Amino acid sequence: MLATVRHATILEKLHRSGNVRVTSLTSSLGVSAMTIRRDLNDLAQQGLVIKVHGGALPIGTKPPGPAVELDRTEFEIAARAAELIQPGMSIGISSGTASEAIASRLGHIPDLTVVTNSMTVADILQASATADPQIILTGGIPTKSGALIGPVALSCVQSFNVDVAIVSVDGVDVRAGITGSDPWQAEITRGLVGVAQHVVVIADSSKWGRAGLSYLADLDQIDTWVTDADLGPDAGSARGSNIGEIIQVDAG
Repeated sequence: MLATVRHATILEKLHRSGNVRVTSLTSSLGVSAMTIRRDLNDLAQQGLVIKVHGGALPIGTKPPGPAVELDRTEFEIAARAAELIQPGMSIGISSGTASEAIASRLGHIPDLTVVTNSMTVADILQASATADPQIILTGGIPTKSGALIGPVALSCVQSFNVDVAIVSVDGVDVRAGITGSDPWQAEITRGLVGVAQHVVVIADSSKWGRAGLSYLADLDQIDTWVTDADLGPDAGSARGSNIGEIIQVDAG
C-alpha cells in the first residue's frame, strides 16, 4: 500500500473515531509498527495530526500538557529543572503534575532516553518531541492519574541505570527526608532514586519542614534541589545538610 493511501486511510479513521492507535493501524493496514509511526510522524510534520504515545489525535484536540494545577512558581521550578538535562542523557521521571510540566520541555533534547511510569508524561513528551526521544514506559497497574504502579512497574524501573532521576515530592524535612503522599507511587520513586547517578528533587519552599505519608529518600541522597527564592532562613538546616546543591528560582 502506498504511503499516500495509508495517510488518507489514517486521516479518515481519525476523523471517524477521534483517535488512532499504532497497534490497530498495523493490523488494519497490514504494515509494521515502524511504518505506522513513520506515517504518523509525516502527518504530524504536515500539521494534520497530533502525535501522542501509541497513536495520534485530531488537530484541534487539546493535547496532553502541563496540568493547570501548577501555579507560576511551580512551573518555573519545573522549567529550571528541565534545564539540567543534557543531550545523550538517560533520565527517570516519576508521575505528577510537575513532572508533566518538565516533560513538555524535554522533547527538543537530542539522544534522550526517558524511563517513566507515567502514561501522561509519555504522551506529553511524544506530542511535544522534535528530537525523537526514546521513551520507556513501565508496565504495571494503571491508576486514575495515569501512573503505572505495582511490582511490574517497580521491576522495570529497577532493571535500568539512569543518569538523572527527577522526583516530585510533597515534603522535605531533616528528620523525615523527602516524602510523598501516595505509598504506591512512593515505591516507584524509591526505585528511581536507587538506580540514578544524580537525583533532582523539585519542590517549592512550602514543602520545607513538611513530612508526607510515604518515605522516598534521605536528604543526603538528594544531589540537587530545585526550589523557589522564598526558601527562608529557617531552612538553614537544609543548606547545612548533605543536599549537594540547592537551586532557587525567582519566579518574579
